[in-house]
Amino acid sequence: QHQSNYMQLKTGLIKAKDLDLNQIFNDSIFHSTKLTINDLYFYDFKDKRLPFLHGVEKPMLSDLIKRIGPKILLDSLLLKNASIEYEEFNDKTNQYGTIRLSKIRGMVAGIKNYDFLPDDSIKFNFYARFMDAADLKTSYAQSYTDTLSGFQLKVVASPIYLRSLNPILKPFASALARSGHMDTLRMSVVGQKHMAYGIMKIYYHNLKIQVLDKGIEENPSFKSRLISFFANRIVNNKNIEGSGEVYAERDPEKGFVNYWVKILIGGLFTNTGIRTDSKQEKKYYQSIKKYNIPPIQDIPVDY
Repeated sequence: QHQSNYMQLKTGLIKAKDLDLNQIFNDSIFHSTKLTINDLYFYDFKDKRLPFLHGVEKPMLSDLIKRIGPKILLDSLLLKNASIEYEEFNDKTNQYGTIRLSKIRGMVAGIKNYDFLPDDSIKFNFYARFMDAADLKTSYAQSYTDTLSGFQLKVVASPIYLRSLNPILKPFASALARSGHMDTLRMSVVGQKHMAYGIMKIYYHNLKIQVLDKGIEENPSFKSRLISFFANRIVNNKNIEGSGEVYAERDPEKGFVNYWVKILIGGLFTNTGIRTDSKQEKKYYQSIKKYNIPPIQDIPVDY
């Protein structure tokens, strides 16, 4: 009756190192110093034509781990040759869109859901291939004990021809990149469960976009052609120096992955000129007052 995520998960060989069987049988605790998962495949589908169920707050990543029933203590989790695929039927374009991450490798450290110490946090570093078009490096760290669920997020992407993103721009954003090449994307963000703030550096050139009418590319309407005309004059068609500020306010009714995407889009908007740094800063200070939270002191720039 409402939007929901339909998920599939399968893996290849799983190896557990230093598995304590006594803790499993006597204390119902799964403890291993290292768990290695080969060839993991995760698929997630959502039909957005169904009504959205309001009134349910989605947990942050660290809070989600705390909700796992059995007690878990994993010093490290290694992924080898994993892949993630998200598919959606978009209600605006009436089209299926798919986002793929392949060749994922990396490590998650500090997976636990009980007996927390003040400095405990979950951390991960991953490398992945995005849409068979660009390489991504992502690092993340989030506190288990911070009441605001504080985190740090960093993303680095390899150069990419922007037209290779059209398979996701068309169904998800009803737009196409007619030309463009991105040379650099680096983002560093500090945030918590209410909002995130940081910096992004994205260098690109020769960007031209086309706005579609409900995802339909053929026979563009006068309205879509007019919007495309003005969009190409509002958006900077190149950015070869400097950086832009990142601001995003979390929607508590949506999951943490949606929050991460919103953070990334916030940085793209400032670097392409759709939003200004001053507007981002204004929203940031408004959020501090709104949620009565301390300002972010330092944004790590070693990205």
